[in-house]
Amino acid sequence: MKKFSIFNVQPHGCAALTCLLLLGTLLCFSGCRDQDDFSITIDTVEDGMHLAVNAEEIVLSQDLLDDPAVTFTWGEAQPRANNGVITYYFKLGLPGFTKAIEKIEMAPGVFTYSLSHWNLYTLLHNELEIPLGSGAQLEAEVIASSDEGEFFVKPEISTATFNVVTFEIVPTPLYLVGSANPDGEANGIKLTELTGEGKDFGNRYEWVGELQAGTFLFVNSLTGDEGSWSKGASEQDLVENSAGSAAGQGFTVERPGLYSILIDKRAGEIIHGYKGFGGIWAFGSGLTGSWNWNFSEAPLFSWDPRSPHLFTLACTIPDASVTDREFKLLCVYHDEDNPADWGDILYLLHSEVNGVNIWDDNRVRVMWHGEEGSKGDTKWITDPAVGPCTVTVDAYNMAIYLSPQTGEQYIAKHNWTIHSSYGDWNDGLTARNTIDGNPMSCWHTNPGINDYPYWFIVDFQKELTVNGILFLNRQDDLGATNFPKHVKWETSNDPAAGWTTVLELDALPNVRTRQTLPCTNVTTARYLRFSVYNGWDGDNYTFVGEMSIY
Repeated sequence: MKKFSIFNVQPHGCAALTCLLLLGTLLCFSGCRDQDDFSITIDTVEDGMHLAVNAEEIVLSQDLLDDPAVTFTWGEAQPRANNGVITYYFKLGLPGFTKAIEKIEMAPGVFTYSLSHWNLYTLLHNELEIPLGSGAQLEAEVIASSDEGEFFVKPEISTATFNVVTFEIVPTPLYLVGSANPDGEANGIKLTELTGEGKDFGNRYEWVGELQAGTFLFVNSLTGDEGSWSKGASEQDLVENSAGSAAGQGFTVERPGLYSILIDKRAGEIIHGYKGFGGIWAFGSGLTGSWNWNFSEAPLFSWDPRSPHLFTLACTIPDASVTDREFKLLCVYHDEDNPADWGDILYLLHSEVNGVNIWDDNRVRVMWHGEEGSKGDTKWITDPAVGPCTVTVDAYNMAIYLSPQTGEQYIAKHNWTIHSSYGDWNDGLTARNTIDGNPMSCWHTNPGINDYPYWFIVDFQKELTVNGILFLNRQDDLGATNFPKHVKWETSNDPAAGWTTVLELDALPNVRTRQTLPCTNVTTARYLRFSVYNGWDGDNYTFVGEMSIY
């Protein structure tokens, strides 16, 4: 076999001549005998980059995830005779690149590449399929390519090998201790470590369980002093205490019951709160259209650990074809799974009377299954039928909210706050009572002020379309009669920038029943201001039971 070599380093003035010689050579051999095989080879460029690794063996560590684990460095490639611009690529894989990552184009002027412990760990596990806790040899390669010059030249290549040892994830325990632990202050409750999201080893934890009134904090070990985690500036702040230091201040539990805890050590955040119930299901024609007592088919309320006391369910209140729109809720204290038997079941019912309209009274009580005869089977009714709704149960305040959805609008009244107000009498009679869902609480203005108009501003926490007002006068005192008369509702996205009137009435109906008041000017806004200019009896004070929008 005849072999011819074409060298990659060419004098600049000979490029055309080289091409002619090559063409002539190929034509000459095309006429040779078949048995005269030949091949053309291109000389390898000598490695002048000298790729280097910072260590012959890299031992990865779960405790150093963000730290650099391996660093590769190399020099500049040799000048190319084809006047092409040199581009550098980095590649990493098993020896011989039987498995490898996609080559990475380096930025101009960059002659180094690093991987953190976490990045190399995930590369080994996910792309090269190296078993966790084992070792492997890896090969790195830098390619200096000059493909866009006057003629082709072979890339310059530099390689290096090294060994790496990975790790298996070792659980990092965290224990709840303190007087709030019903198993005893000295005992520990182990939290569940969340390791399925990125590199959160030993960082994120969750737990749901029983606590009693008292305080709690967290320790890294139950057998020795290995540090602790305690309360910071607030009940949401988590601070670390090193071994040998004081344990710090505990988090507070005021009410015994079922609690949820969510911890993020790196963020210094803890979200803990009263959950109350393990699971809540809806039953009844008022929410589901029928009375089906099969738990596997009943709608289960959802909940978020960031607001553990709130359970929500999207539903559709049936139309007038369902004449008996009643409902009640069933719950369990612990598991969300379907209860094993009816002995585990509790009812969530209206607190006093059967057949109370959910729009008028949202108080909740708990009753064990089997107590209906002695304590009354007090269901709610849903009238009028408003179509799609979101039902929210507040387990801490034992209240239920039914929020109509207008299109995609979710009127999450339990998230509303009072931005500001004028005329509040005392802490128990503030404007907050008008949006708490309890018709038996009220906003009562101070009789000593005598300075109409009295007003308050509701913050929806997001923009909502205000189609109309749902209004309920004071309910807790049957002798109270000076209900608001001349009233006005206004909306705004910035209280400092001005207000738009959506409804003004010179004579709001003087009734105790719930009123549905369509707006004369429908707007979309974050804030709603309600103002009272006088009362029906002419007294220098006024009061309101409950208010919402639709």
